[in-house]
Amino acid sequence: MLIRTASDVTGPRGDQKNGCRMEWLAYCDEKEVRSMMTSYRSNRFNSFYEGAAAIIHHRVTLLGFFRSLGHSNLKTQSIEADLADDRLLAFVSAVALLYIHLTGPYWELLQSQVKYVELYQYINPMMACFERYELFIKLMMTVAIADLLSSNLLLNKFIHI
Repeated sequence: MLIRTASDVTGPRGDQKNGCRMEWLAYCDEKEVRSMMTSYRSNRFNSFYEGAAAIIHHRVTLLGFFRSLGHSNLKTQSIEADLADDRLLAFVSAVALLYIHLTGPYWELLQSQVKYVELYQYINPMMACFERYELFIKLMMTVAIADLLSSNLLLNKFIHI
């Protein structure tokens, strides 16, 4: 929900009633930061992923903005609380990585003038990246399962005593 709500409140074509786009842009100008917040209302398939990347990019700036906002409402308070939650931001970071490595480049590729027969040159590096991720995830899962099994064995040892 953070991705959609933050995009709605600070992005272009956002929530007119609860939004604070103009205040956000003024805050960015003051901090000499270019806003990357996007509209969630577009039809593009990757708005969700692009919004996540923008939130991760602006996390500190967004948090400072919402804390300094003179007026607040339920939406802005919710965004501020979500930005302070590291567990939620871990999920948003994972979605942002998908934008950076898959949906963003793929969208740019679709918008380019690359011929169909040349697509493999661009798709292969993406595939290699995901194969590396797969190996990393398998390793993490192996360690997690081993930890779980050892803790269950330890727990069983205490239960039988």
